[in-house]
Amino acid sequence: MGPAAFPMRKFFAGIVPVLWLAVGLAAAERLKNQPGPEDLEYFNKNRGAELIHWEDPLYPAEPGATWVQQAVRVAFEVDTEGRVMDARVLGGVDKYGTAAVAAVSRWKFKPAVVDGQVALVSKEVRVTFTPKGTPKRTQRDEFKIPYQVENPQFTPPGEPANGDARYPAALLPRRLSGEVELLMSVNREGRMDGVKVLRATHPDFISAALETVAAWELPPAHQGKELHPGQKGVVLAFFPTDEEGRPRRDEWLERNGISLRDEPESGTTAKFDRNPVATAMVDPVYPRDLLRAGTRGAARVDFSINLEGQVVGVRVAEATAPEFGEALAAAIAAWRFEPLQRDGRLSGADLSITWRFKAPAPGSAEQRLLDNLGTEQAAISAQQLDRPLFLLFTRMPVYPAGLLEAREAGEAQIEVIIDRDGRVRSPYIRKATHPDFGWAAVTAVSQWLFETPRKGGEPVDVRVVVPVQFKPDATN
Repeated sequence: MGPAAFPMRKFFAGIVPVLWLAVGLAAAERLKNQPGPEDLEYFNKNRGAELIHWEDPLYPAEPGATWVQQAVRVAFEVDTEGRVMDARVLGGVDKYGTAAVAAVSRWKFKPAVVDGQVALVSKEVRVTFTPKGTPKRTQRDEFKIPYQVENPQFTPPGEPANGDARYPAALLPRRLSGEVELLMSVNREGRMDGVKVLRATHPDFISAALETVAAWELPPAHQGKELHPGQKGVVLAFFPTDEEGRPRRDEWLERNGISLRDEPESGTTAKFDRNPVATAMVDPVYPRDLLRAGTRGAARVDFSINLEGQVVGVRVAEATAPEFGEALAAAIAAWRFEPLQRDGRLSGADLSITWRFKAPAPGSAEQRLLDNLGTEQAAISAQQLDRPLFLLFTRMPVYPAGLLEAREAGEAQIEVIIDRDGRVRSPYIRKATHPDFGWAAVTAVSQWLFETPRKGGEPVDVRVVVPVQFKPDATN
């Protein structure tokens, strides 16, 4: 299931045939000038309810009582004809509530307008009771509105009733754990109609997270009884469980071919005070030329984790083909960990990872695209899509450590196929000013996720080229 059409997204345009990132500066520039036609059109189509007739409350008659100034807060709705509906007391002395509600119920408003249509809105007002003997308002005061009508407090979307995320079946053998952080746009019906992926531990968790929140029903944002669109930030956690539903995070390093360099035969995970936690992971890209040739192989890469949890000292130890080693090294350079602990203290670690490059699973998207290369079923051009591609998630490339001393700028062009689910497949380095820039770029782009590309309303595969630039002062 591919990502739906979400309005909260990053925009890619001008693919002729290279994919360029369109940066909108017009809005920022317009802030320096006077309101334009678009601003005036918005204000003409959106207007708050305006109080045009009001009556003061009658001070409750109570023989022998001391008349003092009192106030009651009243909530109410203004309907599409400007009438007050369902006036009710929010706070104040009880005996004044009935009189306050009676007065407010007789008020009249100019109706609110939302998106060009008259609309029901919620309001609140503080109604003050004036003691006997208070001087009457002057003739000039009669032209002033003595009441400040306010909007109720805005309440953001609530929690979903069905909030559990389903763990991706493909990751179960590897026992990876991780999180996906989303910023959702929630409509007035409590359903998600926009999303921005802020971070993800592993790309395979993203699709599972989007499928989860797409099925959510949340209490919508509101002001009083007036429902509003709203935003909600969520973090979805993913971890494998056993048959009884208990988390299984043990041995995940071993299951992913990771071992301590000086103790390769011993249990790696158990050597630390608690299970090492990876905060960013990516699988190596299968070099396209080797994939098309049916070449299988493996690579082993040595690396270290410093006291801050950063991956350093990445080095190819052995590989059945040089491209396998370079692909694995670029992937591991993009990993990040929480700081490790051994014997109660922060600790680094010297590790190795062995990765086997296997054939795509039969029936998978990778295999289908591989079979279609060079045929009539191959991916189409982005110019043939119903609308430009929209980017839902990116991860920026890691500046190659071997080039940091030279501090040179560079670039790479990465050809990719965006499949019918919006996932990047078969990324390929078309050209790069340095091989290391190419591998860093292809590793980053392999993690991107797009809105489902469509032609004639149907999901399609699309081929594009992504330019990636490297600047040592701006890239990690």
